[in-house]
This record gives sequence, C-alpha cells and structure tokens, in this order.
Amino acid sequence: MKATHDIKRIAVNAILAFCVMVMGFVIFPTHSHAAYKYSHAVKKLKKNDAVIYGELYKPKGIKGKMPLIIYSHGLGGTCESGRGYAEFFAKKGVAVYIFDFRGGGSGSKSDGDTTEMSVMTEVSDLEAVLKATRKWTFVNTKKITLLGGSQGGIVSAIVAARNEKKVAGLMLQFPAFSIHDTVHSLFSDLEKVPDTYNLLGYITLGHEYAEDVWDYDVYHEISSYKKPVLLQHGTMDLIVPYSYSQKALEVYEDATLLTLENAPHGFTGDYDKKARRSMHSYMKKNHLY
Repeated sequence: MKATHDIKRIAVNAILAFCVMVMGFVIFPTHSHAAYKYSHAVKKLKKNDAVIYGELYKPKGIKGKMPLIIYSHGLGGTCESGRGYAEFFAKKGVAVYIFDFRGGGSGSKSDGDTTEMSVMTEVSDLEAVLKATRKWTFVNTKKITLLGGSQGGIVSAIVAARNEKKVAGLMLQFPAFSIHDTVHSLFSDLEKVPDTYNLLGYITLGHEYAEDVWDYDVYHEISSYKKPVLLQHGTMDLIVPYSYSQKALEVYEDATLLTLENAPHGFTGDYDKKARRSMHSYMKKNHLY
C-alpha cells in the first residue's frame, strides 16, 4: 500500500511540476516582476528655431516597440518634477520623455522667457513633442500616454482633446483648470493686465498669459476627449481647489478621480505612493503597458 501511495504522490507531483512549467498562469503565477534596467539620456528637440530640452528614459531588453509616457511639468517648474515618475515607469517597461517648456520657469533649460509663455504656448510645445516622439522607431504610437501636473495637467488635457487619435491615455494630477478664474480674480479687465506681472509670488508672466485664457472655456474643449482619463487631486489643495477636478469628472465621458484626502498641491510620501499605484492600475487596465 505504501508503494502504491508513493507512486501516486510522485505522479501527482510530476503533473503539478508540468503545470507549473507549462501552464504556470493557471495554477501558480509565474510572471516575473523584476524591474527593467533602463538608459537615461538628454534628448533635445527643435521647435522652429527654438530648443526644447528633454530627457529620455528608455527600458532595456525589450524587443519591438514600447509604450511611451510624455510628462509635462507645472507652472514655474522643470522636467525635474517628473524624474521620479520616469524612473518608476521605465522600470516597468515604459519609455518616458520629460522636458522643460519654453519659458516654463526660471530653471528651464529650454529656450524662451517666462514673460513669453502661456498655457497655449505650452500646448504648442507639447504638440511639437508629441509629433517628434511619434517618429521615434522604438515607440508604439498606439500606446502614447500624456501625464501632466498642475499647469502641465491642463496643457496635457487640451493636447489630448486636440489629438485624440494620437493620445491613447491621459493622466492628470491636480490639473490647473482654475487658471481662467485665477486670472480673472487678479484683473477686472483684460486691458488692465500689464505687460509683466508677478503670479503666486514666484514667477513673472506677460500679458499673453492672461490673454490666451481670458475667454477660454477649457471644460468645453476637453470634453471632446472620449478615451479613459485618470484624475488625481488632493482635498486640501490650496492652489487648484479639488472642485476643479470634480467638474472635470462630470464633463469627461470616461474618467476616474482618485481623491487623496487632506493632500496638498503636489504629492509626497503616502500620497505619492497611492498616486503611483493608481497610475499603474490605470495603465494596466487600459492596456497601455
């Protein structure tokens, strides 16, 4: 009897071993979660005669074309704010391009001055980046996602709406859909907007910044984007109130809002971890990886 039992046990173990090797997805998950290694290099682009400074994070060991995320920074910032996300997604097999808007901030390595910058000049910049990156031979043009924070969020939303066939995914962190209202709170009339003025105490802007959004209805335009959208916003955001993403949730046809209780403008610590998990889930769910 013992011999018979041992034979059955060996047979069962052999079958299990076969299943693990050949059909691991059925009995035991055998997918590797090892992080990809990646290269990191400066990659500048040209827009007419101007230079747009950028950096490319490209996963190694991937055969064929790969997904791409284009990250857009906020007002007064640089691509530095997207470095953590670039490393995070590159390790998951996604190429990431981060760049400085022309005149986007005092630390920008791109051409241009902050007094010449506006939401619409940044829209033009991002469209130029989108056009250029679609020509890169390693990019899967059917899996390009825009990721933007604050002003980079509103810019990404506008570009996605104007280029829906070219933008497969859209992730917006505390998007600055409030800019129109902010400008109107500062000036009662467009004619009263000076040639230069200070906003939020840290950046000098020009007349064009206010002029470009004075009569602009961002919610009307972004509603034309019908693909899935991920919104992320903190309830204690004092720069761009949470209510602006709530309204965006209503106008988008297919959107999800990650509400981060008590989070400010910008995510760190546990808020950042939740944001990253949310983005990862969004990318997986919508087959953007």
